[in-house]
Amino acid sequence: MPRLLFFAVCAAALALPVFNVARAQSPADALHGPSGAFADTSLVALFEPPHDTTDRPTVDDLYYLLRDARLFGSADDSRPMETLRRRMPIYRLGMRGGYTHVRLDDGREGYVEGFPMANVWVRVSKRESRLDLFRGADLIRSYRADFGYNPLSDKEQRGSTSDPDHWRTPEGTFTIVKRNPNSQYYRAFVLSYPTADHARRAFETGLISRRERDAIEQADRDGTMPPMNTALGGMIEIHGRGSGQGLNWTQGCVALRDEHMDELWNVLPEGVSVVIEQ
Repeated sequence: MPRLLFFAVCAAALALPVFNVARAQSPADALHGPSGAFADTSLVALFEPPHDTTDRPTVDDLYYLLRDARLFGSADDSRPMETLRRRMPIYRLGMRGGYTHVRLDDGREGYVEGFPMANVWVRVSKRESRLDLFRGADLIRSYRADFGYNPLSDKEQRGSTSDPDHWRTPEGTFTIVKRNPNSQYYRAFVLSYPTADHARRAFETGLISRRERDAIEQADRDGTMPPMNTALGGMIEIHGRGSGQGLNWTQGCVALRDEHMDELWNVLPEGVSVVIEQ
């Protein structure tokens, strides 16, 4: 079911799920209203800190942490009870001052500073040449996307002009680790490629060293920029200058039209999950 799949994404499951978006509108309807214009609801509103909600959260209140966050017993406490880890699923109950009232999956409640969480995430389908923006289980926008030269294979190593076959768009669950407003391709979200999964496979085949594998795994745990100068390559982005026609020309990146990057730029902070599947 879609809501359970969203929970799995929040928990950062490494196995790619089979998505079912039957509850959502069709891609065309999700992108445009009846008149062909964008719906009145601003995308920006999807990420604004919410007002207080019910004490009995539903799956609509399910978020995930964008970064590690300290959990306090009350908004007035000076000492945290514990540190919650990045990607942890969490229920949002409301706001109090500069704190968010939350409930953990085990039923415990507390407060975290600010609003370090999101319920928006991105699914990319290479086979369908599409990037989908979700809010929880609901499909909000769908965009045509361009990909690497070899679109239907996972990335295994760095590509080059002499080996363009390896200019592939990688598959897996990634994090936006950097936002670049001045990319040569208009704007860009830098993804956390290579991931720990890619590093382990590359180490087993002798492509990278143990030290390189360990550094990539540590970055994956911390949600930071992984080393991008290994034989695995790097700097895989979602960026602009796309054709909007599902072409294959990038060096492994996902390319969207500039106006579509403008929309996503307003709602995707660092830490948001991006699932890329074949």
